[in-house]
Order: sequence, then structure tokens, then C-alpha cells
Amino acid sequence: MTPIREFWNYEIVKHDFDTGEESPLADDEHAQITIKSKGGFESFGVYPNNQGLPIKLLDEDKEYDITVYIADEESIIGGYQGTWKVSRDDLGTASRIIFHALEKKGSEDEVFLFISGLKSYSQRIPNPELK
Repeated sequence: MTPIREFWNYEIVKHDFDTGEESPLADDEHAQITIKSKGGFESFGVYPNNQGLPIKLLDEDKEYDITVYIADEESIIGGYQGTWKVSRDDLGTASRIIFHALEKKGSEDEVFLFISGLKSYSQRIPNPELK
């Protein structure tokens, strides 16, 4: 069985869809992170990490499907969907993960349309980063 690396230190960087401006999540916002590999491995995290859930990755070269949703008190306001290739060498020196996500401001309809095209829009921002 492949060893698993746990990352207790991870964060979300928001990118405004219209301006590209980067910012941290606001105090009333949270994120849900889902990581899946083609072999059936799955990991889940929340940010801020007050539930004590580490992000888990297989300690090998692997490709993951990543989904991040950002929500405020009322609804989903942004996210990220993409494929992330991770190398075992990068895992060996990393102690945290930075997830990038897009945020769309506007009407409920505009945000809904944005979320429905999230996979396409996510190509505008960086993939997750191991640091």
C-alpha cells in the first residue's frame, strides 16, 4: 500500500474573476476541498481548518481531480475545478498546500452561470501549489 502524506497546513487564495485581484477568504467565508485520483483515492478538507481535517495525498507521482467551493453565509460564491499533477519529489519537501480559487461577484444568476462553467474558468488561475 502506498504511504500517505498529511497536510495540516493549507490555505485558499481567492482571485476575483473580473479584476484578477488576489485576497484571502473573508471572516464569513469558508471552503470545501475535494481531491480524487483515478485509482479511487479520495481526500476532503475544509478551510478554515477548525474541524481538524488534514488534506491527504498519496506519496507518489499522481494526478488528482480537485474541486474547491467557496461559500459565504448564504451561498456558493466561487471555486476551482481542475487536474493537478503532483510529483513524489515535490511532496518530499512540502509542508503546506496553497489552493487557488475564483470568486464571482454579481447577481445570483451571474454567480450560478459562473459556477456552471467553473472548470473552464479555472484555467485562468494557478493549480494548487506545494510549498
